[in-house]
Amino acid sequence: MNKVGGVFYFRFSFDNDINDDVVHNTWAFNFKPDAVNLDGLTIDDMQDDWYETTCEEIESDYGVHDWNSSPCDNITAVGYCTYEISQEDAPVCVERWRQEFVALLGAENVSTQIYDLGSVDVEDDLDAFNRVEELEDVGVEE
Repeated sequence: MNKVGGVFYFRFSFDNDINDDVVHNTWAFNFKPDAVNLDGLTIDDMQDDWYETTCEEIESDYGVHDWNSSPCDNITAVGYCTYEISQEDAPVCVERWRQEFVALLGAENVSTQIYDLGSVDVEDDLDAFNRVEELEDVGVEE
């Protein structure tokens, strides 16, 4: 099966001091189909130096990333969740990831911005990818 593309998404949990509820929000960006197998390198293969080093650096700056991907055959995905990153830092952290992927894969292969998917639960990797696609198609800007 051909990959339709890839997605990076990150679901954050924040404490709500007003009523002790937990607030959730997800930010994401996509990769073009060419980026998931660029020069023979797939995102699935990036568990070596680049991925580990990048993850360690960003975690040390922002907080722990817990793996949160729900795989689908036709999507390459990196999905995380956390409760350790502040609401102010959450989109900054995701933008940092986007910049790292731009440096690795080229700006032409990565969404031009991160997208706020809101508090709705993402069903799986394909759902996250499709939500970003819809926002890109209508020209939503952060």
